Amino acid sequence: MKQSFFSIALILVFFFCLFAQEKEERKEYYKHNRQFLDYNQPFNELNSPYNLKSNTNDVWTELNPKVPRVSYWCTDFVTAEIGWAVGEQGAIIKTTNGGNEWIDVSFNTSADLLRMDSYDGNIVIIAGEGGIILRSDDAGKTWEQISSGVTTQLWTVQMLNDSLGWICGPFGKLLKTTDSGITWEQKVITNYPDLDYWALDFYNYDIGFICCNGGQVLKTIDGGDNWELQVTSDSYGLYAITAIDSLRAVTGGNSGNIYYTTNGGNNWFLSANPLPLRVESISFLNDSVGFVVGNISGVVHKTTDGGLNWNYIRTSIGELYITFVNENLGYNVGLGLKVYRTTNQGITWNKQIFNNYLYDIYFTCQNEGWISAGPEFNGSNYPLLKTSDAGLNWHLWEHFPYDTLGGPIYTIKFINDKLGFMGASDNGIYKTTDGGLSWQIATVTGLLDTIGHINRFFFKDSISGWAVNSRGGILKTTDGGLNWFSQLNHLLATFFNSVNFKDSLNGWAVGTKSFQTTDGGESWVQKNEFDNQLIWDIYFLNDSTGWILGDSLSRTDDGGNTWYKVPNTPVSSGEFEWVDDEVGYITGGAFYKTTNGGNAWQHIPYESGKAFTRFSAPLKGFGFGVNGIGLIMKFDDRVTSIREESISFPETNILYQNYPNPFNTSTVIKYYLKNSGYVKLGIYNILGKEIIVLQDSYLNSGEYSARWDGKINYEFVASGVYIYRLVINNRKEVVTLNKKLLIIK
Repeated sequence: MKQSFFSIALILVFFFCLFAQEKEERKEYYKHNRQFLDYNQPFNELNSPYNLKSNTNDVWTELNPKVPRVSYWCTDFVTAEIGWAVGEQGAIIKTTNGGNEWIDVSFNTSADLLRMDSYDGNIVIIAGEGGIILRSDDAGKTWEQISSGVTTQLWTVQMLNDSLGWICGPFGKLLKTTDSGITWEQKVITNYPDLDYWALDFYNYDIGFICCNGGQVLKTIDGGDNWELQVTSDSYGLYAITAIDSLRAVTGGNSGNIYYTTNGGNNWFLSANPLPLRVESISFLNDSVGFVVGNISGVVHKTTDGGLNWNYIRTSIGELYITFVNENLGYNVGLGLKVYRTTNQGITWNKQIFNNYLYDIYFTCQNEGWISAGPEFNGSNYPLLKTSDAGLNWHLWEHFPYDTLGGPIYTIKFINDKLGFMGASDNGIYKTTDGGLSWQIATVTGLLDTIGHINRFFFKDSISGWAVNSRGGILKTTDGGLNWFSQLNHLLATFFNSVNFKDSLNGWAVGTKSFQTTDGGESWVQKNEFDNQLIWDIYFLNDSTGWILGDSLSRTDDGGNTWYKVPNTPVSSGEFEWVDDEVGYITGGAFYKTTNGGNAWQHIPYESGKAFTRFSAPLKGFGFGVNGIGLIMKFDDRVTSIREESISFPETNILYQNYPNPFNTSTVIKYYLKNSGYVKLGIYNILGKEIIVLQDSYLNSGEYSARWDGKINYEFVASGVYIYRLVINNRKEVVTLNKKLLIIK
């Protein structure tokens, strides 16, 4: 009896184990019941070396966004915390904390990456433009390009388990892997080899759908060995499809129409309320609730009945892809670095990467600065941001009357750390006298066109100032900015970018037209010399010397009566930023610096793709620039310490020991350049302070020499050890070489 009981118990245990095994396999088998693994990295990826790509170099530091500023086509998460997004020009970013921080793990390719998928978080597959397939087996730390055998776009990746996966694309491209993406076999669908396979979705190993051109759908029930054709009433391409269960699926595409089936695709029915434009992505968080995004910004369609009816919701959301990790948590990406997350079933979506358009920046000192931004930052439509830690962190400034804004703040100007002005849309001017804690709305009178925006301020002192707008208006204040009255209404398609006065009477306003005044703005005379070009900025250093920034850099030495082009200084757009009478900068298509009052301009290359037009420099050699899609760059070329060893010492660039050394009256410094580039040779004291520049220009490859007589401003320097430093910038790299010399008197 005991033996029989024991045998029965063994049998029960055996069947229980089989049942448990089958149940566990079923969880892994069906993607909609996929178990998200508790996948923890053994180290802090945010501090690992591979995430430091292009975030800093000798003079530039990217403060935001620290990831490629491109459009992102797809995102995938394997847990609530670990996920990736892929996009244009090889961009790949990864998060390990639910999207709060992202690191750049991009692949070096110009191809756009369109889709990705990972089953367990270790093996990650990406596909995209030109038939590119990327594979990682270490959770995205490193990538290997895999041969696909095709050259067309690949639009969908789906890994059903660690080994089995599918990829599809137009012109009948269907690829299958059974070895974790190491190799991919092209599969030909009999009778339908020439359809465009825009997207696929397998509900399990057997049942899968492919949506195609011409409103057609292909279905398999045997794991892709055979496919049958199904049709909708659409005549356009279907770009997205998702299988809710073995019988229900939803698809949509170029027409904006959304179709659903409840019988495995035997019939496809048109859903109510299509998208205004094409469907890009479909995702369901459970059997009933789903979302559709398409190529219209700020609109998502939602269903609560499994896709039969859809209603649009206006919200902050990307246009290109949407996915849900569970019933509450979802992620979304789109054009212009849009990355969003929802934690409440898609009711609200929160921005994960600061990608606002940045209009202007102004620093009152090294640590305190302001940025005016475009909409969608912490719920504010047109926010004003502030930093108190030299740009490392920015927060929404709550002490501003946002409810009075009709549009962005276009320009920021502070006279000192307390007195400042903001110029906004609808010719709005705001003034603060307490460092931004409170703001007064200035009174503006006399403008005939009230829909323009303030583009620039200029103040001779804290009482008298001018402003120009985007509709040919020039304003002046004589009471410290509380009241502004018009001096010019030139409405004939005139857009003013800048205004500058060399004294209280003589000034210029420039843009699509240029005007000059000699009586403090009581009268303005149009100057026709620059009518054929757009002038971005103007600046006068003194009564005689000034510059204009247009399609070229022009200079005057007679107070603006005549202008001549500055050679070898190509520019486009941008502005001037002067720290004092000696040190100034030009931004825009190129970045230039002068340390001698504009007599010579040194070109300092931007990092690739990170140019900007607005720049603020509170100190010599130190400033910040901003541009669209959230770009914030810090510039710092101050010499804080000098080491004798080279920062970078390629054998082909040589800085020779000076001769004679030690020396008393003069010495010669020789150096060799392997490649052409911008060269600066300077002398520094032992504390790292620059005392004289011997060479600062573009030089071709070859050997050069410079002589130093040991003098500064015709006076001999003190005896002792000095450093001479050679900086070579050839656009590909910056090489810095240092050596010591000794003066004995």
